[in-house]
Formats: sequence, structure tokens, C-alpha cells
Amino acid sequence: MPRAPRSASANPDPDGHHPSHSGRAPGHAEATLERFAPVVARGDVEILLLGCGRRMGILPPALRQGLRASGIVVDAMDTGAACRTYNVLLAEERRVAAALIGIG
Repeated sequence: MPRAPRSASANPDPDGHHPSHSGRAPGHAEATLERFAPVVARGDVEILLLGCGRRMGILPPALRQGLRASGIVVDAMDTGAACRTYNVLLAEERRVAAALIGIG
């Protein structure tokens, strides 16, 4: 059975490769507004949870501001917390999405 990638990204890099295919998790420097364009384009997401692996990370201010300008509140946390929070918000029928880095 094939293994799932260790991380996922909304969009490939400029060369068409997903960060998960390189064998490394995407860093916060790679977390750009362009990577989250599909989430913004949906138009129905109010909260975006970012699971940053084993430890919480700090997002680039430009990403946080850009998503906020699109009406999306972004919250970065460790991946386990992001999964738990996603389930709670979904049960509350909130418009939530999650981008998760595996902790494998």
C-alpha cells in the first residue's frame, strides 16, 4: 500500500513540484498567499487552521494580513491541535479549512 505524503500544500512550487514530494515539510518561508489561493478562491472559508508539525509556528505577517483581507482568519498551531480544533469547529458548523504538515 502506498504511503501518504508527509505534508501537503495547496499549490505546487513554480517548477510544479509539491513540497511533500521533495521529502521535506514546507517551511514557513514557503507559506505564501499564493500557496493558499485555492482556499481564498473558494470564498466560503472563514477560518484556516495551519498545522505546523510537532511545534506551533509563527506565520509571515504578509500571509496573515493577506488572508485577513480576504475575510479569512488564520491560526497556526501544532498539527494535533489543528486536527482537534478543526473537528470542534466543524461540529459547530463553522466554515473552516485546514492545511496540515504531518508529524509522521
